[in-house]
Amino acid sequence: TKSISNLISPQSSWSRCMLLASGDSSSPSPAVGFKAQLIRLIGNLCHKHPNNQKKVGELEGIPLILDNCRIDSNNPFICQWAIFAIRNLLENNEQNQEVVASLERQGRADCSSLRELGFQVEERDGSLLLQPA
Repeated sequence: TKSISNLISPQSSWSRCMLLASGDSSSPSPAVGFKAQLIRLIGNLCHKHPNNQKKVGELEGIPLILDNCRIDSNNPFICQWAIFAIRNLLENNEQNQEVVASLERQGRADCSSLRELGFQVEERDGSLLLQPA
């Protein structure tokens, strides 16, 4: 059976994320959301700008940005900003596209947040499926 804390915890985490994303000045730390904003900045600076795309690729920033495609309660919407940044980094840039094409799957990421919400990830025929726990 699910305890009451399991039912309340994800909702309170989501509420906290929405509060932080709204720019509320009562944030516990100035670092909250900082990483998401940096990725947002990189994505915007690389939009249709080949020199910036090239520089991020040379500095091996693509794997670092991809590593942030996960839920982080201290950085609301970081996954969405990371996907946006990757889109802008790859647009009309063959070198960056080759970097992503050469990446190999290394297994599943930590799914503890999904388990807290009552879900599990199952691998079937090379695809990942989200199912109730």
